[in-house]
Amino acid sequence: MFQESYQTAKGVILSHKKEFERLADLLFKYETLDEEDIKCAIEGKPILNKKPKEREFRDPKVKKPRDPGLQGGPSQQLMTNGKDLTTNK
Repeated sequence: MFQESYQTAKGVILSHKKEFERLADLLFKYETLDEEDIKCAIEGKPILNKKPKEREFRDPKVKKPRDPGLQGGPSQQLMTNGKDLTTNK
C-alpha cells in the first residue's frame, strides 16, 4: 500500500515537474505567493504587482558580525518593557 501511494505521488510530481519548478523559482524570487500568484504560476502567466525579495548574497567563508543587540546573554534578550522575563524583576 505504501509503495503504491509512493508511486502515485511520484507520478503526479513528475507529470507536473515544470509547474513545480516554476513554483520553486517564484518562491525563491518572491518568498511568498498568494492564491492568485500560484494560479498564474501554474498557468505560466507572469506574476504582477509583486516586488522580488531582496536577498543578501555573501561569501560563506566570511563570518557575518554579530548583532550588538543580541550580545550579553539570554537575560538581555528576554527583556520586555524593562522587565526581565528570566527573573520576573
